[in-house]
Amino acid sequence: MKTIYLDTCVWNALAKLTLPDGAIEQTPASEIVISRHVVYELAKTHEKDPEFASQLFKTATRLFDSGAKIINEPFNILIEEMKLIRDGQAIDFLFPNRRDFRAEMVRLQDGTTDQVTEFIASKLRDAETDKNRIAEHLSAISEERQFLSELPESSLNDWITKELLNIGSLRRLLEKLIALFPEEPTPDLLEWAQVLLRSPECKVTQGLLRTDLYYNWRCAKTDRNVAAKDLLPDTYHVINALYCSAYVTSESKQRKYLELLGLKSNQFYIWDGVERIDMWLKSVSDRLEIDGSRNA
Repeated sequence: MKTIYLDTCVWNALAKLTLPDGAIEQTPASEIVISRHVVYELAKTHEKDPEFASQLFKTATRLFDSGAKIINEPFNILIEEMKLIRDGQAIDFLFPNRRDFRAEMVRLQDGTTDQVTEFIASKLRDAETDKNRIAEHLSAISEERQFLSELPESSLNDWITKELLNIGSLRRLLEKLIALFPEEPTPDLLEWAQVLLRSPECKVTQGLLRTDLYYNWRCAKTDRNVAAKDLLPDTYHVINALYCSAYVTSESKQRKYLELLGLKSNQFYIWDGVERIDMWLKSVSDRLEIDGSRNA
């Protein structure tokens, strides 16, 4: 199954394409993936440009009705990965409730719903909490901050890979598992956490921890222990796309950290903004099919 995750900028391009002629017929709709994070970012458009926001959600609904899929939330996928380790159950990374998801997108054609308004507010609160937590952590542990501030980017991937297997990452993951599985004995969760950290199938578990480590490094490179405000949203897109065949964006700057978070280079496609976006997405789909045939 081919799945293509679209960054927010690509959704914007699709919506603009539909404005003059309604032409998105080349888009491989059944392979397109949308996430709650994308809905959140598109919904913010209502604050500045309600008319274009309405067009965004009309486009998203049209593609959804043509078969576009919904990616599950990262922590729900982490639960799926846990079930793989614990029960041998296959990972399902797609969100099953299409009816409610579609109804929300239809409502968002006319304006934000109370649920999405709260979702936006909660995302902003989470981002602020994460920013403050990391800044306080790095301020309190000056030795670690000094090390990270001097760590060159060329050594970053090796450092993150090594850190994933140390006691600090194990402790952070165990805390997440205790919150998600409060009924399970802690010794069992500790054992499963060790397997999750070493299993190549558990992409989101490792991607979330890789994101924490990368963000720490970026923060340590600044005077205030705070990274650029768009970094966390961008990395969240990457986490959402880890199980997809392709992640597409027009922002080439993202290339420098995609692989650090676990996305393979052959999953990453950059739209140059010149070719018509629906036809370009069709070409991405064709390339995925060719690559899949070669690897079969």
